Amino acid sequence: MGRGILILVLLMSTLFTAIAIRVQRDMAKLPDTLLEEQLRAEAENVSDYALRYAVLYAKNNIFEKNAWKIWEELIELYPELSIKIVFNGHTGTSQNGSDWYIYSPPFVVNNPQLGSTVSVDTLAFNRLSGNSKDMRFRVRSSVSGSLQDANINHFPAEIAFSYNLLNKPDRFYFESEVPNYGGQKPKVPDTSGNNNLGYATVALKTSPANLAWKSIYFPGPGGNDSNSNGAFYVPDNPGNSSMRVSDQFTLVFFLQGDKFLMNHDAAVIWFPSSDHPDPNLPSIGIWYDNESQNMMFDLGILGTNSLFQIPYHYVGNNELFPGPYMETDALNPGQNKFPISFFALTFGPRANESYARVYFRSFFVDNKGVFEKMVEQTYTDYESTATQGFEGAVKVMETAFGVSIGARVTEIIGDYIGGFHECKYDMYFQGLMDNLGMFGRELTESEIDDFFWNVVLNDTVTYLRD
Repeated sequence: MGRGILILVLLMSTLFTAIAIRVQRDMAKLPDTLLEEQLRAEAENVSDYALRYAVLYAKNNIFEKNAWKIWEELIELYPELSIKIVFNGHTGTSQNGSDWYIYSPPFVVNNPQLGSTVSVDTLAFNRLSGNSKDMRFRVRSSVSGSLQDANINHFPAEIAFSYNLLNKPDRFYFESEVPNYGGQKPKVPDTSGNNNLGYATVALKTSPANLAWKSIYFPGPGGNDSNSNGAFYVPDNPGNSSMRVSDQFTLVFFLQGDKFLMNHDAAVIWFPSSDHPDPNLPSIGIWYDNESQNMMFDLGILGTNSLFQIPYHYVGNNELFPGPYMETDALNPGQNKFPISFFALTFGPRANESYARVYFRSFFVDNKGVFEKMVEQTYTDYESTATQGFEGAVKVMETAFGVSIGARVTEIIGDYIGGFHECKYDMYFQGLMDNLGMFGRELTESEIDDFFWNVVLNDTVTYLRD
């Protein structure tokens, strides 16, 4: 009996020891599992960031610069080679004639608290077939990393997205994709490719900084920024005379007015008709008339010293922004709470007459600055110059003396060496403006619609997977 009990005790001890060893082994594995899960989460975060970067990289370095066309032509000419091409300082390589463009971005993410290191191996761009109005891409990312004793190699993810293939304004175009323009009197870049720089009177910022929809902030003469009226003057680049139009053109812009705009007249876009501006006779003038609450579209007709004018009742269709729209984003009442306005003015000949048309859209963005809903979209009927006493097809006075944005230029001061920061102005606009541009021809209704939606909706992500 005693021997049996001893054997039973020995067996139980052996079993307990085996269970203890098994539990100890499982407990030793648990940290490894946690490490692997943590490392995978780190890799997913870096991969997501890399893919977001890829969308921006493709837009700035491939799509905008037409580099993809060059890339495809090289692959077609030399399919047997591994071709290298530099896009904006970054080198990409096709792998033995592949239509994948391989780029190794300098992404290394260290987490000192965890002791992890995660890096992007490659981003691979692939052009997909699309319709006539978009360019489609697919990007694959590969991420590797380590965390203590855990490793992950070539963690894959993929995104597909597209850009609209629509022309930008070809005479000048002022977008606002930067936090600010730097300096007390900065230069505002022209993205049309013509280098028609804007020379600002004061420091300009884009606002709000935390939303997708950024706009140029003009402090204006009212509210808390009464001593910092903002505007900029754009001289015609003497190297290409690209801003000069006369018989036909299209102007486009987005704006969101401040409540103080209701207290005074304010110019949005103003083309002086000479180097000694006549305040009553622009070549082209778009301005807000406080008394009538109309947005006025003035055309100075060549050879007549008189205006062809189209009023558009603005306030009745679109509430003004109840600012003041402060430079500090935390203090503004919310860009998404009030509608943004879009205007377009077209002008061109029709048989023996000339016609102008004003287009209007009003829409909301959400709290991230992304398009939410349309409020109103309309346009005036074609306005014939004959209705105001002009005979035959006419022209506006050539826009050879630059343009002021955000105010009416009254005196042009400066040169191309020292700049035009000291120009004199009146009729300051107050609020936000964005995507101001000019085409050198009259756009059709469908082209205006395409331009509007291209700006508002911009990029489209088809899928994201990892």
